[in-house]
Amino acid sequence: MYKIMDVAPNGDLRTLFHGINGSRVVPQNVDIKANVKDGCRDGSGKRTYTSGWHTVETLDQAHDYLRFFWNLSNKVIVECTISGKTWKKAHSRVDYVWLSEFINLGKIVWRYDVD
Repeated sequence: MYKIMDVAPNGDLRTLFHGINGSRVVPQNVDIKANVKDGCRDGSGKRTYTSGWHTVETLDQAHDYLRFFWNLSNKVIVECTISGKTWKKAHSRVDYVWLSEFINLGKIVWRYDVD
């Protein structure tokens, strides 16, 4: 599985939007539980879904999903494993986004490069 994330200048991985326990910084190589709740809204503000860690199955899918970002600065793709409850994201722009209760972030496999 793969996850698109932000990377801080010091190398810390950060969530794209919502934080965990008041911080967007997410450690690597440890299981992290999502704040799973019903009724979350996507960027349009219209549709609701059950929150969880957003991931995709393949590196190609992660690269494809990057087309929805207008700013790729500080974006990385991270290898990860998911566990606990997992489900397909309802009402996604694409059919390959999964949500999960737990994530364990591994190594960065792609980093945006302006050159």
